[in-house]
Amino acid sequence: LYTDGWTESPSRDGLLLEGPALLDLFANSASQPVDMVPLMLFTELDRHLADSRIRDDISLLVVDRLL
Repeated sequence: LYTDGWTESPSRDGLLLEGPALLDLFANSASQPVDMVPLMLFTELDRHLADSRIRDDISLLVVDRLL
């Protein structure tokens, strides 16, 4: 689960992290150990933002499902 700050924080070029780009980001984290997922996702978000201004809260909830 994530807040809308993920999709409403533009890069320096004004691009939003949404649609296929956001889905790819989350899909690429699926093979990681659950305790590494938040670090990986926030690192990629920081790369996307590249020091641009965050305009909204950015929260993330990662859940591990045991079969």
